Amino acid sequence: SIGRGVVGWVAQYTQPVKVDNPQSDQRFMLLADAVTGFKTRSIIASPIMVKGKTVGVLEFINKKNGAFTIPDLELISMVGRELGIAFENVRLIGQLSENNAYLKSIVGGLGAGLLVMDPDQNVVIFNARARELLGAPEEAALGERPAAARVAEKSPEFLKLMLSTARAGKLVPRGQLKALFNQKEMVLGYSATPAAGIPGKPGGMTFLFQDITVYAKKQA
Repeated sequence: SIGRGVVGWVAQYTQPVKVDNPQSDQRFMLLADAVTGFKTRSIIASPIMVKGKTVGVLEFINKKNGAFTIPDLELISMVGRELGIAFENVRLIGQLSENNAYLKSIVGGLGAGLLVMDPDQNVVIFNARARELLGAPEEAALGERPAAARVAEKSPEFLKLMLSTARAGKLVPRGQLKALFNQKEMVLGYSATPAAGIPGKPGGMTFLFQDITVYAKKQA
């Protein structure tokens, strides 16, 4: 418990400690040795910190050769700090994984095609609807960050539109393109938004598009 014993003291005060004679230290819980039959001769302990909060305590007892030293205490303190960093990284990785799964479910569920192209004309994100409209190969066949020319090779007019829009780097709130998409004539309604990038450098382009052929015919 926090505040009980040497480990509890370290957790409460977030300070490393070296105890050379635990039996005479008020922080030491004599009951622990009495219950286990173990004889504690020396202790060093250090907090494991994450964002200024103690999430655990690292403790070593009974050094084999002599007493614990100040370098031992410095070492365990360093290990405690590194463990805190590792714990936080694990938490962040888990959180990132959850966020990615959530993002994929949203992107995958869109009724419109979504495609994000980076400044090097590689596709960072494209959902199932985009793949269907453009006649793109399965993601497994494309690999990671495929070239836009590979993704839209069966829809060359849309590829030209993507590249020219990306070069201009301007917002297109609403546009239409009548062309062959995967050997099928369609009218696509689309919008394009510059993607955020590093300040001073282009960040690519995001395209949202849908088949509006039936609607366009009615309007004509």
